[in-house]
Amino acid sequence: MKKKRILIVDDDPDVQKLVKKRLQFHGFQCTCVAFAETALESLKKSKPNLIILDLGLKHADGTAFLKHAKDWIPEGEKIPPILILSGHKEQEVVDYCLENGASGFITKPIDTRALLSMVHDYVR
Repeated sequence: MKKKRILIVDDDPDVQKLVKKRLQFHGFQCTCVAFAETALESLKKSKPNLIILDLGLKHADGTAFLKHAKDWIPEGEKIPPILILSGHKEQEVVDYCLENGASGFITKPIDTRALLSMVHDYVR
């Protein structure tokens, strides 16, 4: 069985390491990037099954990725599910992300069990 591919977009190396290690332990193939621009390029090249996206990136926030992801997908293909991983807990931020293409929202600090459960739900 082919491993499901997950793109982790977060500029915090500790978060990248934690999420990647946890997901790889459960059989997922993970790629980590720190910038929205790199994530968009990776979306086109690696065709992940799921994206875990932080909102607080250095050069462009995660909402820029949400807005432009569809432009980087070949015509006829769907954008993979996008799980937002963020320290923002305000309902208007959550609603904005969900209205703009995110599939789910997980707040930091990360509950790795909840993250893993959501990942399994979206990559079946």
